[in-house]
Amino acid sequence: MSVQDTGARSEPAQEVYIMGMTHSGHRTSEKWGLDHVEAAIRRLQPDVIVTEIPPDRFDAAMAGWKRDGRITEPRVARFPEYTDVVFPLLDELGFVIEPAAAWTESMNNLRRERIAAFETQAEHAERFQAYTAEVEAIEAAHAADPIDEDDPFVIHSPIYDERTEVALGPYDRYLNDWIGEGGWTNINRGHAELVDAAIRRHPGKRILVTFGAGHKYWLARYLASHGIEPMDIHPFLPKTADLPGPVRVEREVRALHRFFEGWFRGELPNSDEAYGRFAGALGERFVIVTPGGVSVERAALLEGLRGAHGSRASMTSFAIRVEDVAVQDLGGGSWFVRYEEWQDEDEEVKGRQSSAVMLESATAPGGFEWIHVHETWLP
Repeated sequence: MSVQDTGARSEPAQEVYIMGMTHSGHRTSEKWGLDHVEAAIRRLQPDVIVTEIPPDRFDAAMAGWKRDGRITEPRVARFPEYTDVVFPLLDELGFVIEPAAAWTESMNNLRRERIAAFETQAEHAERFQAYTAEVEAIEAAHAADPIDEDDPFVIHSPIYDERTEVALGPYDRYLNDWIGEGGWTNINRGHAELVDAAIRRHPGKRILVTFGAGHKYWLARYLASHGIEPMDIHPFLPKTADLPGPVRVEREVRALHRFFEGWFRGELPNSDEAYGRFAGALGERFVIVTPGGVSVERAALLEGLRGAHGSRASMTSFAIRVEDVAVQDLGGGSWFVRYEEWQDEDEEVKGRQSSAVMLESATAPGGFEWIHVHETWLP
């Protein structure tokens, strides 16, 4: 899928940010919950929030809010980031809400009818079978190399956008024209045009665009092709201190293993600065017990890992997966974590059951100092 460039336009300087929403997922997420969304908006202090609310539903939603502090308009009420965060912050922070969703009820109904026909009618059987095969292949590939789609730092990353575009590729190719206005490319173009227009109504302002995370890559690409380059949202996302302890521990485990993956692949530079992500995480008393039963202390491990830079670069494929993370609070800033580490090396898969003890640290790169790790081979 590519966004058609209709010509860049020059406008007064603006700060435009895009924040990916998970809608009902915000109610249960420990990493990107409603409290975290609110904290991010408070940090950003936008002048304007562009929302995934259809313009023809906005007046009813606003009237209900002004009347009794509740939103009962059905299309808006389904989005807790608006009912529980944006509207409640409206008077306090004084921003303007811009509705910019292209959905209409008739469009939504037609989309539902066309999808049902595609899945059930004989005339579409061959294409539906090909579509299903492509979807299953993509899902299997992504399941074999999972990412944490509940983590806002992952949601707002290139890999998330790339995987979203790949995952929705068959839906777009097979169904966009058949569905019509509500097809994936068509509806995103409609959203993007309304978002673009809303942004241009507020020259020189700080603007936050809040849409479902799956739309994020489409909007960013469209706006950039029209002379509006979205800015980095990461400084406003939840800080480590905003997250529950078990979430912070799991995030550190996954982050350190992403370092290992990049280091072994040779994708990270072989520099003291890059290696400092690992070296700075190990406490002075650190010891690891390897799957072979050998105890290795900090200095020896640092020397060995430094020399392993790029050691998997020649492989056709190499990936590290962390699964089944379980965290226990030991009290006093100490944490115990157990997890499985799986390494995919070309056609071979190796698994380890790992356990670790960490201490909270204000100076360690990820907020934790690793004290002890014990690994055992898995079948």
